[in-house]
Amino acid sequence: MLRLRLDAVGSMGEQANPDRAGLRVNPVDRRGRQISPAVLNAAEEIGLRALRHAEKLFIDPAVAANLLEEAAATVSRAISARSSSQHPIQNLNSYLFRAFIRRVNKRYKQELSSAESLRIHARETS
Repeated sequence: MLRLRLDAVGSMGEQANPDRAGLRVNPVDRRGRQISPAVLNAAEEIGLRALRHAEKLFIDPAVAANLLEEAAATVSRAISARSSSQHPIQNLNSYLFRAFIRRVNKRYKQELSSAESLRIHARETS
């Protein structure tokens, strides 16, 4: 589960700024899959940006947090499964963000489809 860390980042004289607050990601996703330390760090770095993006699409923040966690676990598995002959991932933050975006887009399409089905059903029953 993704958690918002309440401590502010900065010196003692600075006030807490929500844009600078960090996110903490559970090192194990809800399915019990381990998230590697490098991917965990990347997920925490992109967390606020990811949640803001999902919010623009009206995705519930709790759902977005779960999607980020799932993406992090999947990326961890993909990295460990890569053979040494394959090129390493150049930018882990971007790779993880893209995996997250794919999940958000899929969820968004599902929600649009559900909304359209409800609208059609409402027209047919009225």
